[in-house]
Amino acid sequence: LGTGRADYALHVDGKLVGAIEAKREGTTLSAVSVQSSKYMKLTSEQQLRAWRTPLPLRYESNGAETWFANGLDPAPQRSRRVFSFHRPETVAAWMTDAEAEPETPSYRSRLRHMPTLDDRGLRPAQIDAVAGIESALAADKPRALVQMATGAGKTFTAVTTTYRLLKHARARR
Repeated sequence: LGTGRADYALHVDGKLVGAIEAKREGTTLSAVSVQSSKYMKLTSEQQLRAWRTPLPLRYESNGAETWFANGLDPAPQRSRRVFSFHRPETVAAWMTDAEAEPETPSYRSRLRHMPTLDDRGLRPAQIDAVAGIESALAADKPRALVQMATGAGKTFTAVTTTYRLLKHARARR
């Protein structure tokens, strides 16, 4: 690629979308993300085949674990552990979504642009809980703890949050 040789280049529908940096098993991947981020720059010839420049998808793997960073996210420098490489169909769907909505091209960017909660019929504790969960997810915190009293409406809060994530952020699961 533009600044060195990546171990693997990822293509979806004939377009260059990312790179994989492969290391030996046992290698700590935290230091590898700096190396793989350099591969996102392309030569002028590669830019003609690329879906976007710089390349949006970056993987690091040592065979035992795999880390992933999505350049379409609002904070793309942050790699996170994934269970496996994403399927080409999934990446193609991300590409379609990003083309359709350039201002919010990824799930994490849609989390930061959630519409205002319609609080009619919700109790104050439920409003606080839904807002807290959404703000934690928008801040790239994958976990949140909701503490509510017995009978305060935890189930309705969970359903409301799930509905909003499915509808507005287009969460898949």
